[in-house]
Parts: sequence; structure tokens; C-alpha cells
Amino acid sequence: MATKQININGNGGCNPSLVSGQRAVDSVHFVQSGPNAPTSVTITAAPGSTVDASTLFGTTTCTVDADASGPNAYAIQANANLGNYSVDTPSGLRAVPNAGTITVTG
Repeated sequence: MATKQININGNGGCNPSLVSGQRAVDSVHFVQSGPNAPTSVTITAAPGSTVDASTLFGTTTCTVDADASGPNAYAIQANANLGNYSVDTPSGLRAVPNAGTITVTG
């Protein structure tokens, strides 16, 4: 299993902004990057996508850890819909809508 790290910036951006992961194999770890980074993100269907966001991790709200040693890595569920999911930061921080994208492959 590979863990993909997404750094969440204080301005609402994500680095990298696109992560690809395989269901039932990979996981995603959200980590704060810099001051004022949010402590949680919301997973939604990416624009143009009809996926059910709750199938990705089994939850639509994910904790953003203070550093890479934090405990909150989210496994991509075996029943996750193939397609694109958006990582949304709080609207007050967001520099652009849909700050990041997670693409799920089979």
C-alpha cells in the first residue's frame, strides 16, 4: 500500500493539486503546510464528475494533520467509485474552487 501525501496550504491550495490512487491499495494523508492551514478538508464530487464522495474514504470530512507523522491517513475504499473527487478547503481560505483532485483508478 502506498500513502500519497497532499499538503494543504494556508491559502486553501493543495500540493500536489492532483493525486492518483488505486482503490483498495493506496491511501491519502493530508498534512498542513505553513501557517493558517485548515485542520480539515471536505471531499466532494469533482466538477463534471458524478461520483458518490462518501465512497472514497467512507467519510467526506478528513482531518489535516500538523505534520507527516500524524495518524490520519485515509485508505481508498475498495468500493470507491472510479473517477475524480475534489479536495475542498474552507471557503474563506480557498484561492480557487476545488483546491485539489484525487483520481481513483481500479
